Amino acid sequence: MPVTSSRSHLVPIARIARLAPLALLLAPAPAPAADLSLPQVLQAVVDHYPSLRSAALQVEKARENTAQVEARLGWQLAAQGGVAKDTSFIGGGVKRIDTGASMARMLESGDSLAFTGSIRREDADTPLSPALPNPVTSTDLEVNYRKPLDKGAGFADYQLALSQAEISVLLAQAEQSQLYDQLAAQVADIFLAAVATRGRIDNVKKSLQFTQRLQQFIRGRLSLGIAEDKDSLQITAQFDSQQAQLKALELAWAQQKIGLNRLMGRDWDAELSFGDADPQVPAGDLQQLAGEAKQHSATMQRLQAQLRLADDAISRQLEARKDQLDLVSFFGNRSNLGDSASGNADNSEWIGGVRLEYKHGVEQKGFDAAIRQAHLERDINLQNQRQLIEDLTYDVASLLAEIKAAQASVEAYAVASASQRAQLKEADERYRKGRIDVDRVIQFETQLAAGELAQALQHIELQRRLYKLALLRGEVWREVTLPTFTESNSGSTAGGAP
Repeated sequence: MPVTSSRSHLVPIARIARLAPLALLLAPAPAPAADLSLPQVLQAVVDHYPSLRSAALQVEKARENTAQVEARLGWQLAAQGGVAKDTSFIGGGVKRIDTGASMARMLESGDSLAFTGSIRREDADTPLSPALPNPVTSTDLEVNYRKPLDKGAGFADYQLALSQAEISVLLAQAEQSQLYDQLAAQVADIFLAAVATRGRIDNVKKSLQFTQRLQQFIRGRLSLGIAEDKDSLQITAQFDSQQAQLKALELAWAQQKIGLNRLMGRDWDAELSFGDADPQVPAGDLQQLAGEAKQHSATMQRLQAQLRLADDAISRQLEARKDQLDLVSFFGNRSNLGDSASGNADNSEWIGGVRLEYKHGVEQKGFDAAIRQAHLERDINLQNQRQLIEDLTYDVASLLAEIKAAQASVEAYAVASASQRAQLKEADERYRKGRIDVDRVIQFETQLAAGELAQALQHIELQRRLYKLALLRGEVWREVTLPTFTESNSGSTAGGAP
């Protein structure tokens, strides 16, 4: 069952993140918001994002295929009846009324069972013989049983059809899982970008506080005539530069905040605050983590379903190549009832029989070619699976190495920031005693701000890799409750972790 790509559903997310925050200019000051983690944001997006419905409906649609296949085992009823004016073989007119019915079904063994019955009444204008009844009523009751001995034995077509229906569900679920993973990846990018912007804003505000304290100190010294104008000019230039940076960052933050609020279905001006809950470094060696990634991979699920399709195609072609050899048996009763010149006639006979039916296709090239194609498709699929396993192993190994390096980088930046903080404190004390110029203090403060920002950004990059690894292994969805699909609410999405 081909399933259309879900990539187009996710395009609006990138656009939402770039919305212009013009309405913020008219908005009242919002109330403080509770801290949000990425799983909480992802939960809100999953609950709200409408394009997930189509993938859930595709899964439910695929599930209906099984019911259609199972219906092939149901009883099939047929009936007919009519009246006619005809001629007999001696040329006389005959009035005929006939009716009949049948009931048949296929069995899971591949055998078929049928019950038939018919009633016919004939009234001849010129009877063939006075000894024959006229009018005459004929009845025919029969049971027919067909048992395939070669092609169709075991009802292979039915079993393959059930397998096809199950595979269609697996493919739809893989498509749904891929859609969820794509959504989670994009939400994580937007979330972490917003966290980075928030961190930059906090970093600039902290620098501004230091600059304002230093500015007040310089103003006091100017009023006493013990400070130079260049000190005031330098600190004012630093303050103005930091204010400009803050305004630009606040504009970016407004855009990202509106984008996230829209994705989560919240008011456009709802405040956002982020918590520090980070995913943990997973336990286990490379092979274990790669195995978890393989088990969760939507691409692997799709390839496994396609491998089953190839196996089914081979089985179907092998079945079609067989000769047809059926054993047919029947049993029933036929009777004629009517009046004749010699009296009432009531004849009834039991009937029955057994026969073999055989059919052989002389030309087999088409079947042989189809079987070779199915084997080639299977080999291609197995090769793709091996390549995917290799790629997933490399992806997990790369992320583990990056996580280790990012952790070391965060620790190194923390040590450097502590040193720069002590350096700035000492320089500030020396300036207040008139032992160094203010430009050295500004230099040390700028270095500290850059170091602290680098530490914060490196921590976000560590988060990014941890979340990417968690998403690769499917761990992200353990903290997210997916909506459930019900018949009464076809707009909700199918439940269960992707």
